[in-house]
Amino acid sequence: MSDLRDLLRARFGGLPTAFWALAFGMLLNRSGAFLQPLLTYYLTGPLGMSLGEAARVVSVWGVGAVLGALIGGALTDRLGRKRTILMSSVGATCALLAFGQARTGLAVGALAFLLAALQDLQRPAVFAMVADVVPPLDRARAYALLYVAVNLAFSMAPVVGGQLARIGYDVLIHVSAGILVAYTLFVAVALRETKPEARDDDAPSAGFRTALADGVYVRFLGLVTVSALLAFQGMVPLAAWMKSQGHDAAAYGGVLALNGALIVLIQPWIADRVGRLDPARAYATAILLQGVGFAMHGLGSTLAWHATALCVWTAGEILATPINSAVVAELAPAHARGRYQGMMVMSWAVAGGTAPIVGALVMSNLRGEVLWAGCLAVGLLGAGGMLALGPSLRTRIREARSAGAAPALSFG
Repeated sequence: MSDLRDLLRARFGGLPTAFWALAFGMLLNRSGAFLQPLLTYYLTGPLGMSLGEAARVVSVWGVGAVLGALIGGALTDRLGRKRTILMSSVGATCALLAFGQARTGLAVGALAFLLAALQDLQRPAVFAMVADVVPPLDRARAYALLYVAVNLAFSMAPVVGGQLARIGYDVLIHVSAGILVAYTLFVAVALRETKPEARDDDAPSAGFRTALADGVYVRFLGLVTVSALLAFQGMVPLAAWMKSQGHDAAAYGGVLALNGALIVLIQPWIADRVGRLDPARAYATAILLQGVGFAMHGLGSTLAWHATALCVWTAGEILATPINSAVVAELAPAHARGRYQGMMVMSWAVAGGTAPIVGALVMSNLRGEVLWAGCLAVGLLGAGGMLALGPSLRTRIREARSAGAAPALSFG
């Protein structure tokens, strides 16, 4: 029993109460995310849109998410973390209820854009708040546990949402809005502001130009985008590929569900070890695993083979995710954490909007095997780029360690 307690303490202990309050808040927030995974069904069902019209609305949603991440990063640094989260949750609640009343194509598109932007407004604030309250050595573990909480909630939301949709989409939207109200009240009561006090020399240099002029950060962000481009091939392209092999939606959904299950079951137990790895080498391994895993989808057609391929690229995702925000937190000046994290969130939003389109175009105009072979090539190039960035990244982390009172990421 003592060994088990020591193990649990090593994986879950030592993190501040403020972090656990934030993690619970995100669990609550994402547990009500019923609409997004069922958006296409809602648009083509009750609203009677064509598939092309629905695709345009989904694209507009992606653009809104990109803009929300950038604005949220700026607000996080200017107004504070808690205020930004509250603005996001209150605004998203109102936009969601309005979206449920929209019937014309223009109104639906405009409100989809607004809703996505307001929802993603809070993400840079959440990531910055973790960096504010968690010691540097524990950040990778904290981000990993936050990711587990989000995935746990998001794995349940489509199931619950599907049952609510059978009753009616108006019920689904109102229940989702009610959960957002509960989340807003929780944030107002349970979270405190964590924004560091600005120094006299902070304000003039806190803009996005500071981040864009940071060569190491920009190169790292580009490689994060490469990783995200690979990760999103598991959505539309993989679904289309498996459908062409005769697998139905239930088969695809069952394989994809394994992704979330593996994240929830494995990531908490390895997060502390990942946080102590050299970030460049670990991330290079992660991108390579993603490239190899997606390439494997082109080599077989059975459900068992696709599940095996998914396990390989999910291992890369599990390895990469806690490093993302932890490294960005190390590279960012304390007064610009929101903007740095906002640009990282934006890179994922951009990848999420472009990867499925690119994948579908390759499959339509060439062949599926070409797409999966291309994933391997991208994985190799991304891994090589991360290894090349390694010396500069290690130097920056050591500089951050010297400038701060606490050690940062530890590596050999």
